[in-house]
Amino acid sequence: RSDTYSLGLVAFAMMTGKLPFPAETVQESMIARLTDRPKQLAEMKPEVSWSAEVQAVMDKVLERDLNMRYQTANEFGRDLYKTVSSGVRPSGATKMVTAFVPSQRPAPAAAGAAPAAATPPKAIPQTRLNPATPAQAQQAVPAPQTNKIPMMVVVGVIVIALAGTGAAFIMKSKGGDTKAPAQQGDTTKVPLNQPLPSAAPAVVSLSRAFEQIEPLTDFQKNANAQTASQALGKLDSIAVLAQSDSDRVHIWLLQAESHFVKSEDARGSEKVREKDLGCSILKDHEGKADGTRFKSRFDGFLYGDKKTGLAAIC
Repeated sequence: RSDTYSLGLVAFAMMTGKLPFPAETVQESMIARLTDRPKQLAEMKPEVSWSAEVQAVMDKVLERDLNMRYQTANEFGRDLYKTVSSGVRPSGATKMVTAFVPSQRPAPAAAGAAPAAATPPKAIPQTRLNPATPAQAQQAVPAPQTNKIPMMVVVGVIVIALAGTGAAFIMKSKGGDTKAPAQQGDTTKVPLNQPLPSAAPAVVSLSRAFEQIEPLTDFQKNANAQTASQALGKLDSIAVLAQSDSDRVHIWLLQAESHFVKSEDARGSEKVREKDLGCSILKDHEGKADGTRFKSRFDGFLYGDKKTGLAAIC
């Protein structure tokens, strides 16, 4: 499913000439994928009249939640081809695509039908170390049920569908420059089309991610159990990117706040459990908060604040 997501990125770039997460560096693009929704086709190429059906296919293939994403490349290929085929002039290529990509799996064998003949077991030859070793029958292993459609056919389907998309939609548009604008920017930054050197440290600014997560755990900004769960998911995603003690402490603090928010909406044992999880995170990392700007927030939850009269949660 991660490969299907990558295929969706390629499809988006083929249709618009741009990626759905515009950024100047690899690091910024990686943060955007964890925190932002992908751009719409019309945002990246407004001169084309994109249909709602095509946009829905791209939204699904680029879902951050893998359970909501297309589960197979075949499924993505079928839907993408179906949404653009109405605007593509019939040709030998489109007929070939229709023939090779069925709309459903083959029907099961009829009841009472004779099963396919099993492959006879192969004999294991005698060993050179001991020629007297008698040959042994190798246990027959049933062949796994696999999709018979070659992956190259699926990729071909998507390429043809994208070619049709460009022909159908651009003909409807009023025209415009089809050339992608030249990339400009700081030459010291790593371009998107080049991988990071293996020895380069993963120095990533997480300020943008924190700005989006902070409101999800803030009671004053209507945080609730749902937003807190979203925050926990985002924090798990960016935890591996934290390089400084301050960033790690910030993540722990927001994780604890998320559990405190969830405890407010919970009841009974679940309420106690969420509160204990938040307190446990703060107590485990209390020492790391010393010397950071988050020390007062740690202490407020653990020990209260006498100046404001705020009671301790833990």
